[in-house]
Amino acid sequence: MNRAVEQGSVDELRELIKEVKYALLTTAARDGTLHSRPLTTLDWEFDGVAWFLVRRDSRLADEVGATPEVNLAYASPEDDTFVSLAGRAQVLHDPARARALWNRWAEMFFPGGPESAEVGVLRVNVRSAEYWTGPNDLVEKVTGAARALVAKDPSGLGHHARIDFAARSDSA
Repeated sequence: MNRAVEQGSVDELRELIKEVKYALLTTAARDGTLHSRPLTTLDWEFDGVAWFLVRRDSRLADEVGATPEVNLAYASPEDDTFVSLAGRAQVLHDPARARALWNRWAEMFFPGGPESAEVGVLRVNVRSAEYWTGPNDLVEKVTGAARALVAKDPSGLGHHARIDFAARSDSA
């Protein structure tokens, strides 16, 4: 009962994550263990690059420096929306980008302001994305589940799509 994986759309992906306030970033430690932590999504105009503010002297920055392959996970269970972004990250000292991402909440974590040496800008160049969405309302959920059980047709349960950013010819 495998459902077909569709070719995804960057526009659809952008819509799915723009309302999700937090992403879970997973990095690999030097010993190979995985660590996940929540980050606040700051740039709502996703085009294949995700941006966050982080501490340049943090374990996160150290792990990204050693193993730049990361994963970002977004979830909105109430909307039946789940997104996974795999990419390559780097932590930069970029006061101009930090200013562009700056908000009131950043001041709590970085009292020295966006020009402070402690402020790092995490850039994640997304290489691939997958997302899963379910029906929007209860009636669609029930009829989709019934069709999946009775007719062995899982299409009403939602859809699963992938985007390979390396293979994309358009710029987003």
